[in-house]
Amino acid sequence: VYFGPYKAYKHGGGTAGPRYMNLRLFYSLKKVAEYYNSAITTINWPVDTQCEIIKTAEKDDHIKIYMDLFFSYYDRNGFEGLTEYLKDSDFQQEQYEEQAQFAQSEIRNPEQYNIPPDSVQIMSVNEFEQQFCEIPGDASNIRQIVLYNIGMQKIRSDPYAGMAALYYFLYGGADVMQILYFPNIKSNAWYRLQKATKTYRMYKEFCTAILFQNGLVLKNNL
Repeated sequence: VYFGPYKAYKHGGGTAGPRYMNLRLFYSLKKVAEYYNSAITTINWPVDTQCEIIKTAEKDDHIKIYMDLFFSYYDRNGFEGLTEYLKDSDFQQEQYEEQAQFAQSEIRNPEQYNIPPDSVQIMSVNEFEQQFCEIPGDASNIRQIVLYNIGMQKIRSDPYAGMAALYYFLYGGADVMQILYFPNIKSNAWYRLQKATKTYRMYKEFCTAILFQNGLVLKNNL
């Protein structure tokens, strides 16, 4: 269960103002739930008319309903059937309806989120190889390539690794190759800084290869 505001006010300098949930996150979480046969619930943290998050006790009203739903079933039946119970509950459907209402009432042109963002290209193997480089090995079983252009100047995780995970589930599949494109990073910088941190683990987990400034490196060689 994820509890957070679908919109909230960001403070500080010239970038201050309301910020809105990326609708692709909702779509991706549904794919994650299907992939892992899990129940994933998002609960909207309420805000006031100024988009400031509410900190009084009423903010927890929906969390309490969820916890009652969860533990009342668990006390009766244990874990068996719990996932299906939560997925099929009226509460879960109400959260989906709130997501849809938020998209229609708060997001300008919500249909734009039905297609990949500008940083993501979905292409055939032939299109990729014509534009970039040859893919090593047998690529005959690859239906399409999801290329995520990460324009960072230095290797960092936030927010790129999280978005790579989102696109992996939203646009991926068994016959899809997700390639992370690092146009400003050379492979030697990756190997020089390589270490057992979440940055490297996440990038490797949610890609089939990384296209560095100086060439393509498959996941097994990262």
